[in-house]
Amino acid sequence: MTTQRLYYSDSYTTTFDARCVERATVNGAPAVVLDRSYFYPTSGGQPHDTGTLNGIPVIDVAVREGDGAVLHVLERPLDADNVRGEIDWARRFDYMQHHTGQHILSQAFVRLAEAETVGFHMSADSITIDLDTPALDAALIERVETLANQIVFEDRPVRAW
Repeated sequence: MTTQRLYYSDSYTTTFDARCVERATVNGAPAVVLDRSYFYPTSGGQPHDTGTLNGIPVIDVAVREGDGAVLHVLERPLDADNVRGEIDWARRFDYMQHHTGQHILSQAFVRLAEAETVGFHMSADSITIDLDTPALDAALIERVETLANQIVFEDRPVRAW
């Protein structure tokens, strides 16, 4: 069964109810598939959400190849079929802001340096953007940073699709 991925239409909901439709094991850890979820899986360079399902810590979230089900990897098994999910909002919001900033900065590099992003990685300690150019001078980097900050300060609406 494919999980209804509610985070695509609403990334601000932090508490939700769902139904457990499958129990599995991922790398030796218990996991569940829910009929619906707001937990964002590791994707697009952004790490997965954390939080809890019925008070049990969610330690990883991934999309299963083949059927697209969202696997919620847990610290310990979940026995209930009715689930209350809670997203760690501080972590989610931090990564949302950084991921959005990466897109803005990447587009500034395209516009001013004709440099495309070819890789992106975000962790709790660092963010890296790999560009398809061997070198950039300090003046150009400053112009890119100025443009990116200008876009941020304009407080434009953000859409996900």
